Amino acid sequence: MTTEEIAVSLAEHGKEISALKHRVGDLEVETRAINDLAMSTQRMAVNMENMLEEQKRQGERLESLEGRDGKKWREITRHTFTALISIILGYIFARLGLS
Repeated sequence: MTTEEIAVSLAEHGKEISALKHRVGDLEVETRAINDLAMSTQRMAVNMENMLEEQKRQGERLESLEGRDGKKWREITRHTFTALISIILGYIFARLGLS
C-alpha cells in the first residue's frame, strides 16, 4: 500500500467514524427519551393504582350509605304493613264482637 492509498483509507475511516459518532449521539438522545417515557409510565401506573384504591374505598362508603337508607325504608314499610294488618284484624274482630 502506498502512502497515498493509506491517506485515502484513513480519510474514509475518519468519515465513517464521524458518521458513527453522529449515530451514537442520536441513539443517546433516543435512549434518554425512552427512559423518560418509562419513568413517566411508571409514575402514571402508581397514580392509577392509588386512584383505584381510593375508588374502591369510595365505593364501599357509597354502598354503606345506600344500604342505610334502604334499611330505613324497609323498616318503615314493615311497620306500616304491620299497622295496616293490625287495623284490619281489629276491625274484623270488632265486627265479629270479639273485642
